[in-house]
Amino acid sequence: MRHSVLSGGKRASPIMCIAACELVGGHRSAAFRAACALEMIHAASLVHDDLPCMDAAPLRRGRPSTHALFGVDMAVLAGDALFPLAYQYIIARTPSPDLVSHFAVLRVLAEIARAVGSTGMAAGQLLDLSGASCGGEEEVVLVLEKKFGQMAECSAVCGGLLGSASDEELGR
Repeated sequence: MRHSVLSGGKRASPIMCIAACELVGGHRSAAFRAACALEMIHAASLVHDDLPCMDAAPLRRGRPSTHALFGVDMAVLAGDALFPLAYQYIIARTPSPDLVSHFAVLRVLAEIARAVGSTGMAAGQLLDLSGASCGGEEEVVLVLEKKFGQMAECSAVCGGLLGSASDEELGR
């Protein structure tokens, strides 16, 4: 799991989460744990995406992918373990209730579940595997929106929630 999470990358999800928190007037420390969790989720999705039964990518960010280094079985387990670890990290390490309400934490968890689930990243991966990413422009855009756009939106919404944004500020 360490290989997957600490192998570099842009860290776009954590940066968006923290920036959104600050944008709505929240303290950046309120978003740190969720930002780390979002990176774990992103790493887990990449581990699964690289598997031979998915994209069969031997490299990720110029380094051997998790399955190439440790085997498919260990890669599946690493990806599977990172998802609940991210949720656990948010729950166990969220700042005190005077900085972040318990309700906001629940909304963050629900937002992440929505973004990775059957209408988010998982749907995008299904479309990708079914060949939609090889189709026309509309199909490719839909795959990208599901696989990447949902997590980008989730990152911003989570930051906003942790910064005490109103539903109007969240655009909902």
